[in-house]
Amino acid sequence: MARKKIKMIRVETLPNGYCLKFYGMKNPTGYMYFTPEALLEGFMLHIGLGITEQLNTETMQDFLVTCINWNENKKCVKEIQNITSELRRMTGHRNALANRLIIERNQHMGIYDKIGSVLKENKDATKIDLCKKIKELLKNKNKLYKLTVEGLCGGKGSNEDDEEDE
Repeated sequence: MARKKIKMIRVETLPNGYCLKFYGMKNPTGYMYFTPEALLEGFMLHIGLGITEQLNTETMQDFLVTCINWNENKKCVKEIQNITSELRRMTGHRNALANRLIIERNQHMGIYDKIGSVLKENKDATKIDLCKKIKELLKNKNKLYKLTVEGLCGGKGSNEDDEEDE
């Protein structure tokens, strides 16, 4: 069985701190740390996260805070994904409602147009004759139901009890 090639990682103790050297680093002289805690931070960032360039102290602290809060960030990302999914669903629902309202509005406009043409064609007709002709037009319309907030927002159709009287 062939041996896996191990990449070089070296920590040297110096009189004034520590020097971290590793395979692939951008700084050929290594990275200097003055405390064991700073060395550990540098090790986590350079070796653990594979960051090969020099980092300032503020950037290192930001990375560490992110690592510490990783679990909380993971929960937030999941919540954002859930909210995004819900937003897509609600947008689709809203678009379906808008289409439904457009169709019903067009049906109503068609009825008004037909009533207007009947009235125009029958200027001299009696009120009774006009009422009969308009009733005849309304019998042929699609069944329209009263709109309710529950019916629109809940996505449920209206009950037969809510049916408009003719």
